[in-house]
Amino acid sequence: MSKQILPNAATLITPSLITKFAFKYNLKLVIAVMLMFTLGCKKDKADKDPMTLLTSKNWTPTDRDEDNSTNPADGTSYYAVHNCEKDDTYTFNKDLKLSINGGDSPCQLNEVNPQVSDYNVDFAAKKITIKGTTYTIAAITATQLKIYITLPPTSIVRHNVYVFHH
Repeated sequence: MSKQILPNAATLITPSLITKFAFKYNLKLVIAVMLMFTLGCKKDKADKDPMTLLTSKNWTPTDRDEDNSTNPADGTSYYAVHNCEKDDTYTFNKDLKLSINGGDSPCQLNEVNPQVSDYNVDFAAKKITIKGTTYTIAAITATQLKIYITLPPTSIVRHNVYVFHH
């Protein structure tokens, strides 16, 4: 009687089989990673689009600045937000309309809510015009909008900074 010899596992696994297996699963891994980066980058780019940042949520005036390194270099003063303004909301719409809601603490007796006006913005020039006043955009992030006006040379302080948060 002859003895049948079964091949051992080492003789079944050949270098070409290993190569095919590795290539098949590495290709799937590469495709998965590329999809994650592609889809992830589109969202990041949209999140950093200045118009999307400006119009995605309401802004509230604040005295707190998250990053004073974006201030103009030659003398700044922060606008002192009054208590009646701390609950105001500024809503910039994509159709270039600004809606200002005075909140529950009016600053004037017969305050109209909301106040609606046009605004114009040029992100390349870092300028925004609100109610006829042109401001320089110092910073716009997902949580902070900082704009300022340049005061006349005779002023003690050179720039007045306005800060808004979400």
